[in-house]
Amino acid sequence: MISPVSHSPARNRKRTPYVRPEGRTLSDVCVELVEECLNAVTGPEALLLEDVVHDLRVATKRLRAAWHLAKPAAGKNLVKERKEALRELSACVAESRDAAVLHELANRIASEDHGHPEVAESLGKVAEGFTHPAEEAPPSSALEGPCQTVRKILEGERDAWRSVDFGPNQRRILRGQLRRTLQKSREKTAEAIRDKDPEVWHDWRKAVKRLRYEREFMAEIYPRNLGAYDDRIKRLGTHLGERNDLANLIHRTHKMASLPHQDRKTALTALAKKEKHLMQRCTRLGRRTLLK
Repeated sequence: MISPVSHSPARNRKRTPYVRPEGRTLSDVCVELVEECLNAVTGPEALLLEDVVHDLRVATKRLRAAWHLAKPAAGKNLVKERKEALRELSACVAESRDAAVLHELANRIASEDHGHPEVAESLGKVAEGFTHPAEEAPPSSALEGPCQTVRKILEGERDAWRSVDFGPNQRRILRGQLRRTLQKSREKTAEAIRDKDPEVWHDWRKAVKRLRYEREFMAEIYPRNLGAYDDRIKRLGTHLGERNDLANLIHRTHKMASLPHQDRKTALTALAKKEKHLMQRCTRLGRRTLLK
């Protein structure tokens, strides 16, 4: 005889709904990023190190992207205040880094043009117009003020992130802001493909960089591996950054009074050709990444 099925208490127990495990908060991640910067800037001599200056500039861009993600939780006033402070921090370390970038870019393009020695020579003269920071580095004592400013801004940044509380709605807030960034990136991509104006392309670069950094923050907070799509966004941002540096180099070459006329003409022709090729690559990658 088959015994009747008994209904155990476990069978009748209500199921507990699945709750997706949360990672760290955006505030936690940004506090760690700021503390890494503070540990790197232990004294004025740190601002003479190209690696430190580069990392500081990248960190300010990442933090600005993070404040966009945090806006609904942090409030517009705090976000505006912190973005202005981060722009001030970036300005403290920008000048020497910009000169180094243009110096290295002109030299690199000169070395790539093996079949045209006159181009290499003219671009070499352009590179000489940008004194490398190592050649005229200010004494450490002259950087005491900027170093204190950088540390003060970073300490304020750390305190600000510690004050931001997302509560239980962090995922919803961050995903909503990320959707807005993606939509803006698509709009800026379409606009840049139609209009080659430098300002339009500058805005496109900023939108793509923000998208990249916001997606990286999301991958860190809710752990996942970055995929092929993220790789394309990163490459697009890199190419747009290279094009921006190239546009700056062309502008500065136009204004370089010490450069002989023929060298200026030769250099500008080579740089314009390089810029056109780079813009074509950006356009193709932008279409593939954000408009399909």
